[in-house]
Amino acid sequence: MNSARVPYFDDAWRRELGGTNGSFLDVGCGGGLLTNALAARGYKLTAVDPSTNSLVAARQQAAEELPTARRPEFLEGTCYALPAADGALDGVVMSDVLEHFHDLRAAVGEVYRVLRPGGVFVFDTINRSYFSWFVLIVLLEKIAGGIPAGTHDWRLFITPDEVEQLLNSTGFEVGPRTDLVGMRPEDPSDTSKGFVQDPSDVSATYLWWARKPL
Repeated sequence: MNSARVPYFDDAWRRELGGTNGSFLDVGCGGGLLTNALAARGYKLTAVDPSTNSLVAARQQAAEELPTARRPEFLEGTCYALPAADGALDGVVMSDVLEHFHDLRAAVGEVYRVLRPGGVFVFDTINRSYFSWFVLIVLLEKIAGGIPAGTHDWRLFITPDEVEQLLNSTGFEVGPRTDLVGMRPEDPSDTSKGFVQDPSDVSATYLWWARKPL
């Protein structure tokens, strides 16, 4: 899904921050696919994940694909204690992460803490809808087996209204609804062809952004 995510995150940061200069953090980076793709576009990134194996894979991919000067720093850590001082970062990204938190308010509060005033938080997550339950839980986990069973808990999925309320109550200024977009396969019969942004449908997954006020 990075074919839809990366351009969205890149566009939001460039538009709201004026370019790629600054310090950026990827929270819950997994195997580093998104981190390294953003680093290739010029962002100086640190990335955190609790999985040692995932970090090994992320570092390996960076070594294979990026020059030394562009490689992100991959650190073991959690969303509840981010490796940055208060107000130290220009941008934070969470991709396919928010829907796994048991304490979502604490995680979003950490993002707010580490961002500088004017810093931008970009993210994608899964909507809590009947459609997402059927596609992700029933079809992909239980029938097709494309995702390991138990990966997702539908009760932790978050609607756009809920994430907007949470971000506002934390202190963020949420991007306009016109910037709230979904993602869908470019070719529904062959997802290997990648995903595209779809502003008309956020019933499954969606991309959005928010700013820490100046």
